[in-house]
Amino acid sequence: MVLRVFAVAAAVMLTVNQFSAAQTVLGIGSVSCTEWLRIRSFEAQGGKSPAMAMLFHLKTWIDGYISGTAAQTDIMRSKTTEPAMYSLVDNHCRINPRDPVANGAVFLVKELQERAQRP
Repeated sequence: MVLRVFAVAAAVMLTVNQFSAAQTVLGIGSVSCTEWLRIRSFEAQGGKSPAMAMLFHLKTWIDGYISGTAAQTDIMRSKTTEPAMYSLVDNHCRINPRDPVANGAVFLVKELQERAQRP
């Protein structure tokens, strides 16, 4: 089982360097940016709701994508906070509402890579 999970994770890392609109994204990363922004709007309200559970899963997916990418380079050196990271995904999604959240994660990683290279 562990080997299967590792094999899937390795395959994802090799193929998920950059998503395009034509690529299929499996799992919760395929949720549209429109849905991401709708769910994020509930965050300020707090409390427990299905939307908050969905947001938790989306953030976890993004965190996992970043962690997998950070294993290759130290993109977290910029000390960007989680709220700031998710705001970058928000910005991408406002401009590209039909994109999957996965594209927002790719945008986020590129931004973190640029910040990590700055002195």
